[in-house]
Amino acid sequence: MTKKGGAFDRDYLYRLVQRAGKRYDVPKVGPHRFRHTFAINFLRNGGSPLELQRMLGHEKLETVLIYVRLADVDIESAQKRASVGDAWNI
Repeated sequence: MTKKGGAFDRDYLYRLVQRAGKRYDVPKVGPHRFRHTFAINFLRNGGSPLELQRMLGHEKLETVLIYVRLADVDIESAQKRASVGDAWNI
């Protein structure tokens, strides 16, 4: 329930997140951004795509694989930044 006793629906959540974003100067904020950020961080920290699928409520694993590919790009980038061979141009 909201402070005024109304239903906590999708629109209310969106407005709540928008106000918080403005208060803390977070650009382009919305519920989907938090969901997306959670998914990527979950995978970066070793979470399973199947667990993520259940958490997010996706029927198809293919939908979750979008996040997996994004997390994989992050991992490849981090490996290149830390690679001695790349730093030495070997």
